Amino acid sequence: MNELYKLESGYFKPIKKDDGTIEFSALKTNKYKGGRYGNWEITKQTLSEALKNLKSKVTGYLISAYEVLKSDGTPHGGQTKSLAIVKDGYIRDNELIVKLQPVNETAEEKLLSGEYQYVSPDLHPNYMDKIEGKKKGNTMVGLCLTSNPFQPNLTPSYALNDIDLNNYTYLSEIKKEDNMASEEKAIVEEVVEEVALSEEVVEEVKEDNELKVLADEKLALEENVKCLSEEIKTLSEKLETVETEKKELSEKLETIESEKALAEKESFFKDNAKKVLPKEMESMKKLWEVDKETVIELVSSRDELKELQEFTGENKVDSKIDEKVLGTKADPKIIKRMEETNEDFYKAFVSVYPKGL
Repeated sequence: MNELYKLESGYFKPIKKDDGTIEFSALKTNKYKGGRYGNWEITKQTLSEALKNLKSKVTGYLISAYEVLKSDGTPHGGQTKSLAIVKDGYIRDNELIVKLQPVNETAEEKLLSGEYQYVSPDLHPNYMDKIEGKKKGNTMVGLCLTSNPFQPNLTPSYALNDIDLNNYTYLSEIKKEDNMASEEKAIVEEVVEEVALSEEVVEEVKEDNELKVLADEKLALEENVKCLSEEIKTLSEKLETVETEKKELSEKLETIESEKALAEKESFFKDNAKKVLPKEMESMKKLWEVDKETVIELVSSRDELKELQEFTGENKVDSKIDEKVLGTKADPKIIKRMEETNEDFYKAFVSVYPKGL
């Protein structure tokens, strides 16, 4: 039993969640007999219907969790006081857990005192939606905080928060566990007495068992290391294969890109053969390697010429732009771009055409 949650009052303290809610178990699947309802059963469908109707708010109002201050003799009847509202819920294993939001600080202190570990739901077996007039199935219309729920075997509130235990330890099980421990201890003592083993013999047996366990663990570890080594070798071989394939694909891609670029260049100069002088064809192709886009613009600008003129010797065309660079009527904007934004192309052009085209 985790004593961390035990209060001075003897109660076990429920835990406040990060969202400010406190959890309680409302319903749990099982078959029951006797009582004022006779034989009855809580099924998974009961839980799912109750949760669905809670989330969809079919009642049209907030579900209250209340304590009975003065009973009138009927179930949950009499003078009551609301301590919380049902904020949400969820199903865990075979239980419907509700998340209660205290209405104020006083109510929160009451809920965290551990006085109430359970809730008994006011469960309507086939609630009718007052707006649509349709029957919605099992619906919780209220929750009564109690320490003696009508439905047995519900998980107490404090146990829903015990993150240290996978199997919840209930108050009713503490004595059972103590009795079992006492019985086991008595059996052990009886066996020791009957066999009459000395402490030395017991220690030797214990040491032998420990050595055997260690030997078994060593063998298991060696086997694991062997398996891991084989896996590493296999992965290394696969990685080497992948790297080889990657290199081959890169070379193929590089070849394809090179062939594609060459085909594009040859296609361009073939389509524009009438716009490029024979004597400048090879030079233009060299300039293409420096700046393809500028060559395309330079050649395309010749669409405005009536015919392509050949220039020889020192023959120049009147132009306000750099006569060292251009010897034909190209668009000045292209030359400006060459001079200002593409220094490499400009230098290459001057080196090929020191006196102009």
